[in-house]
Amino acid sequence: NSSAYRMDPDVPLVIPEVNPEAMADVRLGKGAIVANPNCSTIICLMAVTPLHRHAKVKRMVVSTYQAASGAGAAAMEELKLQTQEVLEGKPPTCNIFSQQYAFNIFSHNAPIVENGYNEEEMKMVKETRKIWNDKDVRVTATCIRVPTMRAHAESVNLQFEKPLDEVSIL
Repeated sequence: NSSAYRMDPDVPLVIPEVNPEAMADVRLGKGAIVANPNCSTIICLMAVTPLHRHAKVKRMVVSTYQAASGAGAAAMEELKLQTQEVLEGKPPTCNIFSQQYAFNIFSHNAPIVENGYNEEEMKMVKETRKIWNDKDVRVTATCIRVPTMRAHAESVNLQFEKPLDEVSIL
């Protein structure tokens, strides 16, 4: 699971349940590259794409609440250690994160880019547009790191180009 080829125009970015057609021109075998998106993009688009197919999403505002597991085993260990330290009244050890993680939430630890968003937020914007093959869909993302070991969560607000008919969705 690497981000190396995600935005390469010659490499399909695929969530099999969302855009299997992106694999149509891939000749599988030695040297074939297929990229998968960021985990937060996968979670979001698995839920939203069926609605998008019925009434086309015009605007999506997504907030993610990402667990320590998303930053790796060392981040999980640091959260565990910090939790113990804070409960004992000690200053938290900050090796992975630049600030206290235990009992705290903060903007995702990815670097901030020129537009004021962090790289994690921009991944969601760019990957959604590539997967849906829609450069005009408006996506706003806010990615927050929360002090839980596992399980990301998301809040998604959608605006559609046309009203949804609940009968056709079912």
